[in-house]
Amino acid sequence: MVAISAPNGARPSPISTEKHMYRLMQSREAPTFNDFLSRLYTLQSEAVDRAKAESRAIAARNSARGLLRSGATLKAMASLIEGEFDTALTAMLETLRHVGQQPGLDYEQLRSQTFLRAQELIPMLAGACEMVKWYAMIGSGAAEAVIRERLDKLPSTLKYRMRQFEVGFDRIGVSGAAGVTNNIVNAHIISGVVQQAGAGSMLHAEADLDLNAIGTAAGALEAEVAQAPAPPSREIQQINVELATIRAQLGAPEPRASAIREAAKSIRHIAEQAAGGALSPSIISAAVALGGLIR
Repeated sequence: MVAISAPNGARPSPISTEKHMYRLMQSREAPTFNDFLSRLYTLQSEAVDRAKAESRAIAARNSARGLLRSGATLKAMASLIEGEFDTALTAMLETLRHVGQQPGLDYEQLRSQTFLRAQELIPMLAGACEMVKWYAMIGSGAAEAVIRERLDKLPSTLKYRMRQFEVGFDRIGVSGAAGVTNNIVNAHIISGVVQQAGAGSMLHAEADLDLNAIGTAAGALEAEVAQAPAPPSREIQQINVELATIRAQLGAPEPRASAIREAAKSIRHIAEQAAGGALSPSIISAAVALGGLIR
């Protein structure tokens, strides 16, 4: 893949980019390659800014609870990085989908830039969350190893998402023929309903997370895990990491729904992929039950 930069190597201004993209939408003027590149840089900047702000909030909350120098901080930071990367990558792919349909633009160049900008976002997010500092502060151990392993999977996740995008698998169950409704559901811990919009529209909706049910299910899984034989298997260690993330969020003044969702989904995935008796049937059942609460 060949990197292509803005004229004179200058990085486009996110502010001017947003104004120009708005003007393009209003005038129906076809976007240019530089418009596309500027949008990718804007998505990068927004993700990094959000990560910086939320990482400070995580540090403040954990400090107040006496958990600053603990694995809970590493887990929360990892969930933050994964969540922001997923959000930014999804937006980048949607931008590629839209702009890639415009005549006169080289799709391969657009695709290459999408991959490169998403790839360089991974260390940018790690830097925004000061992961090097947290690793040094907390010290090496099982928690750090698990977190590093999680973050090391992001490049593979990027490649997988790009392959899914190329063959259209990312759209299965979301869109098909023209005129389909695209429902984008953002999980938040609030009351609300999902409403169906008209044909061809895009609807942002809110969905509940039942914290009481999640807490009960997490407690049931913790009880099963506590009975696992020592030393704990790799799968048990990973489940404990995710359970700690869920507990930290449930105890936070403002729980982050995205972190709870990702941790519960990860637990379900670990249970479903466990092989060779690595997990007992009761642990698998409790893990799947917890994951099933996340829509």
